[in-house]
Amino acid sequence: MAVLDPIRNSAEVTPSPIPQPAPPSALNRDRNFVTYWFGQSLGAVGDSIATISLPRLVLQTTGSVAQMGVITAILGVGRLVASFGAGVLVDRVDRRR
Repeated sequence: MAVLDPIRNSAEVTPSPIPQPAPPSALNRDRNFVTYWFGQSLGAVGDSIATISLPRLVLQTTGSVAQMGVITAILGVGRLVASFGAGVLVDRVDRRR
């Protein structure tokens, strides 16, 4: 309902009450988030171990630093190509669907 304010000489509109959302809960209490976070953390640890241990295994098996470098380069290029491919894929997929 509009009420005329004589001082401001304009119509003042009383806002209708807007329901406020519930306050967000702490993420460490959300079971889905904790499961997701644990899985991502475990995957990151596994990737780090593979990044270190695979070239070292090649070095130990072959004794060739050159072959260890080739394996390290292949791992790096693979991650780079996968990240570019994933970026393009994420940009083209409808996020709302």
